[in-house]
Amino acid sequence: PLFRSNKTVTKVQKQLDDVVGVMHENIHKMVVRGEKLEDLQDRSEDLADSAASFRAQARRIQRQMWWRRCRSRIILAVVIIVILSIIISKVLLLFGHT
Repeated sequence: PLFRSNKTVTKVQKQLDDVVGVMHENIHKMVVRGEKLEDLQDRSEDLADSAASFRAQARRIQRQMWWRRCRSRIILAVVIIVILSIIISKVLLLFGHT
């Protein structure tokens, strides 16, 4: 009975060691997974920051382009008004002297 009891204790101790080994592996995997999740969270936060920065820069560029178009249209309108005023003044001078 004592020999059998020693065998049983050894068997139970081996099973216990196996369970402890599996638990250590599981804990290690959980730690690694947690680190990966933290990395993924950091990357997603960086991506969100980059997206916000891109959005702000796109709005700024859009406003700049709008003002450039307005300036171009204003310059074109002034040039047309100047040309028309020159033409009208020449016509008035030409018909005014006859």
